[in-house]
Amino acid sequence: MFSKDNNANIGVFATLNSQRSYLAYWGWDDVGFHGSPQIPTPNIDALAHEGVILNNYYVSPMCTPTRASIMSGKHPIHLGIQHFVIFAAQPYGLPLKEVTTAQYLKSLGYQTHAVGKWHLGYFTKEYTPLYRGFDSFFGFLGAKEDYWDHSSFEDYWGYDLRDNEKPIRRDGVYATDLFTQEAIKKINAHDNSKPMFLYLAHQAAHSANKNDPLQAPQHLIKKFSFIKDERRQKYAAMVTSLDESVGAVRQALADKGMLQDSVIIFTTDNGGAPYGFNWNAGSNFPFRAGKDTLWEGGVKGVGFVYTANDLIKQKKRVCTGLIDATDWAATLYHLGGGNAELISARTDGKNVWETISNDAPSPRDEVLHNIDPRRNFEAIRKGKFKLVVGMDDTYQLGWHARYPTEHPPPWQANPTLPGAEIQCGQWTNGEGMCDSKHHKACLFDLESDPCEYKDVSDVYPHKVQELKERLNYYRSTALPVVYPMISPKADPKHFHSFWGPWEKLRDKSEYFAAKRACNVVHQKQVQFGLHRMVYSNQTQ
Repeated sequence: MFSKDNNANIGVFATLNSQRSYLAYWGWDDVGFHGSPQIPTPNIDALAHEGVILNNYYVSPMCTPTRASIMSGKHPIHLGIQHFVIFAAQPYGLPLKEVTTAQYLKSLGYQTHAVGKWHLGYFTKEYTPLYRGFDSFFGFLGAKEDYWDHSSFEDYWGYDLRDNEKPIRRDGVYATDLFTQEAIKKINAHDNSKPMFLYLAHQAAHSANKNDPLQAPQHLIKKFSFIKDERRQKYAAMVTSLDESVGAVRQALADKGMLQDSVIIFTTDNGGAPYGFNWNAGSNFPFRAGKDTLWEGGVKGVGFVYTANDLIKQKKRVCTGLIDATDWAATLYHLGGGNAELISARTDGKNVWETISNDAPSPRDEVLHNIDPRRNFEAIRKGKFKLVVGMDDTYQLGWHARYPTEHPPPWQANPTLPGAEIQCGQWTNGEGMCDSKHHKACLFDLESDPCEYKDVSDVYPHKVQELKERLNYYRSTALPVVYPMISPKADPKHFHSFWGPWEKLRDKSEYFAAKRACNVVHQKQVQFGLHRMVYSNQTQ
C-alpha cells in the first residue's frame, strides 16, 4: 500500500501525495519571473519565486520530441523522433516498447490523469493516453486546435476533443478554461489517501489553426492595447489566461488539502515562436532565435519547481545546474518513493532532485540538443561550451528586442530573484556572430556569452574537436528517423468528423514488452523497498 506519507502528489503541473506537471508553450521573456514587464504573470511568478527557477534547463526545439522525452526519459534520437513533430495523419508515435513516466508512477501506486494536449501519436488506440499509463484523459490528441470550437485542420479538417476515449464537443468553451476546469474536477474527486500524478498540458500559448491562429477572450485582449503588434496583444491575453489557470489549480489544491503534499513542476516544451513564425508572437528576449532552432531561444526551457512544504531545502533561488527534459522520469520516480537508478539505467535521464532541492552539483555535465540527419544540423552543450553545426538562420530570427509598445505597461514589473534575469553583456552589432549554415561549427562560451553573440571556435579548436567527438558518439547510438507519409485513412470524414485512431494494431509484441519491462522495474523496486520523501509540515 502507498499512502500520502510515502509519496508526494506530482504535477507537470505535479503533487507529493500528488505530483503535478504543468506543461505549456511560450518563450523565455513571456513570464514575469525572468524580468519581462510586458505580460504580468502574478500566479506563475508567485510559485516560481517561492520555489526554484531552473535557468539552465533544456528542452527540444519542438513539442513532440520534448513531450516524448518527458514521457519516456529518453532523448528523441533514441526514439526515432528527432526530426520533426507528429502531424495528425501520420501513422506513428512514441514507440510502444517504451515505458512511460505515468506507467512507472502507476507501479508505485499513483493515480494518474492527463488533461490537455497529447501529441505523442494516436493512429492506433494503443498509442493514446489510456494505454500509456493514465487512468483518465481529457483533451486533444494532436498538435493544436481551435481554442473555441476545438477543431483542427492538418491536411484534413475535424474536431479533436475526447473524454477518455469518447469524442465530444464543447463548442464555445475556451480551451484554457476547459482544461483548467477538468484538472480541478480531478483534484476535487481525488481520494487524498492515495498519491496522484496530474499531467496538465495546456495548448496555450501555442497557435491554433492558420485561419485564426491567436485566440483569447476579448476582455483579456483589451488589457494589452498598449502593445503595437496586434498578434502580440492576443498572445499576451493567452498567457494571461494561462496564468489564471495556474492560480485556479493552486487554489483547488489548497482547498482540497493537497497543496502541502504536492510538488508542482512547470515546464515549456520548446522555445517561443517569435514575430510571426508558426503564426505566433512569443518572445525569447534576450536569446537568439526560437522554436525549431538549436540556438538558445529554441532550446533554453522556461521552468521552475514549487513545493508548499519544505521538501525543497533551499527555496527562493535560481538553479544553474544543467537539467534536461529527459531527467523528469527518473526524478519523478524518486519523488514517488522509488529508486531512481532503476529508471536512469533504462533511460538517458538523471535524478536531479538534489540539484533542485539542495543546490547540489548537477549529475550531468552535458546536454545533447539534437542530431537531425535529415535537416543536417546538430548541437550539444558540455560544461560551459556549446557547439552548433549546420543550424542556419532560415527563419531570419536573429536576436529580437521586446515587442514595441505605444507607452509603458500600466503596471509595475515584479522584482525577480537574483540571477533570474539573463544579462547578455554589450551587444556586438553582429561582430563575431556565427551562422553555422554550410555545416560551419560555431562554439560559444555560455558562461561569459549566454546569448551566443560571439563565436570562439578559433580560440578553442580543441573544444570544437571534443564536442564533435561527443556528437559522433551520440550519432552512433541514434535510431533511424521515423517519419512516415500522411495517411488518407486518417481523414476525420470517416469518423463522424473527429480525429482519432484509424488503424488496428496487428503486432502487439512491443506494447506488451513495455508492460513486462515495467513489471521488471516494479519487482526490483519491491526488493529495494520504498524510501519516504520526508518533509516537516506534511499532512498526517
